[in-house]
Amino acid sequence: MEKSFKRKIWLLLFVMIVGTIAIFTGSSENDSLKKELANLPLSVGGNAFSGIEYELEDFLVTSDSYVEINGVKVDADRTTPVNIGDVLEIHLEWSLPNTTTFTTNDTFVLEFPETLTFDNIPNGLVKDGTQNVGSFTLLNNKVTLKYTDEDFINQSNITGTLNLSGKVTEKTAGGPEGGKVDLEIPGVGTIPVYVQPEGALSLNKTITKKIDSDTYEQQIVISSAETNTNVIVGDNMGEYLSLDKSTLKIEKNGVDITKNVTIYYDQKFDGVNILDFVFMVDKMNDGDKIVVTYQVNVAEEAFIWDF
Repeated sequence: MEKSFKRKIWLLLFVMIVGTIAIFTGSSENDSLKKELANLPLSVGGNAFSGIEYELEDFLVTSDSYVEINGVKVDADRTTPVNIGDVLEIHLEWSLPNTTTFTTNDTFVLEFPETLTFDNIPNGLVKDGTQNVGSFTLLNNKVTLKYTDEDFINQSNITGTLNLSGKVTEKTAGGPEGGKVDLEIPGVGTIPVYVQPEGALSLNKTITKKIDSDTYEQQIVISSAETNTNVIVGDNMGEYLSLDKSTLKIEKNGVDITKNVTIYYDQKFDGVNILDFVFMVDKMNDGDKIVVTYQVNVAEEAFIWDF
C-alpha cells in the first residue's frame, strides 16, 4: 500500500506541473518561456520516462554468488589452475531493496572482466517461474537487464538469479604462454587463476564418485601435448575438505608410480596458499598422461552452506 500511495502522489504532482505548463503556454506574453518549457523533457526529477540506470552489482548477494570450474566451486583464497578453453560457470543472486521504488523504465547493468569471453545474448528473458517479467542482453561482457512487468516490479522482496558461462582464452593471460591472472567477478570478488601454457600441459579435475555421505573421490588428469620437464602437481582442499592421505594414488600412462615420486604435504605455494599435497614428475613426453586419485572428507558446514 505504501508504494501505491507514493505513486499516486507522484502522478498528482506530475498533473499539477503539466497543468502549470498549459497555463503558461496559453499566454501570448510568455513566448520565450513557452520555448524554454517546450524544450524541457517531460519528466519529474529528470527520469520519469527515461528511467534510472542501476549497478546490479550493488544488489548482489555475495554469500549466495559463486564460480565453478569443471564442476568444482572455486575458492577465492587459493590459485586455481585452468586451461585455455576451460569454462567458468558464474552463479549470481541479487535482492532489490524495498526502500527504493523501481519502475519498468529502470535498467540494471553488470559488467564482467574483458579477460573472459562470453557468447553474446541479444534477447534473453527474465522469468518469474514460467511468467516472463523482463528481458536482458549480454553484449561485449555487459549485462543490461530490465523488468517489463509492472505488477512484478511493484512487489516487495524482489530477488533474481543469473547463470553465465565465461570461457578462458589466450587473452585471459595475455597470450598462449599463460600465467597467473586475478579475475574480478562482480558479487564474488577476486578469483586468482593460473592459466596453463597452451599446447604444453592440460589439466582437468573432477569428482569421480561418492564413497559415502561425506566422502568423495577426486581425480586430477594431466596430459602432455609435447615434452615437458619438472612438472609440478598439487592441490589445495580449501576450507571444507580434508585429504585422506592414505588414498593418494599416482599413475603415469596407466602404471602406478606412487612409490617412485616424493610427495610433500602441507606446502606453501605462491607464498600464500597451502597445498595439501604436491609432487614433481621429472619428464612427460608428448602424449603422456598422469592421473592422481584421492579421497576427501567433506565437513558438515559445507552441506549447511550449500543447502
